[in-house]
Amino acid sequence: MLSRTAIRASKAPSMIASRGFRTSAARLSSPYHYPEGPRSNLPFNPLTKYFALRYWGTMAFFFGLPFGVAGRILRSTQARQDADRRFSLANEEEPLEYWGSFGQEWMSGYEEPHDAYAVVACMLMYISIAMENYTRQAGYT
Repeated sequence: MLSRTAIRASKAPSMIASRGFRTSAARLSSPYHYPEGPRSNLPFNPLTKYFALRYWGTMAFFFGLPFGVAGRILRSTQARQDADRRFSLANEEEPLEYWGSFGQEWMSGYEEPHDAYAVVACMLMYISIAMENYTRQAGYT
């Protein structure tokens, strides 16, 4: 009985060593096993000839897209304002005075507050409302 245990113990490493990590074709085709190795989980091939050009071109395009859209909107609104000033009867009258964007200085004529001031004011208002809601939910007040 002890000899059988000894034989089993001596054969155990060879049995484990003979078990290789193999995968059948059916197993590879299952959705739970993917080919291993570098770049095997990417949906594109970074080793192609023009990959860097396409990659950095795409990055530059999508980085510049918001700036281009903002510039186009600003140019179109500025063109409309210029056309209104050139071809309106309001140019015959004396311009009205009104408060500036933050109400700190008088502005007269056709000077209009810059759009960035309005954006900053909206952002500050949004942040203050969000902070107020957060403190209310956290129980600080």
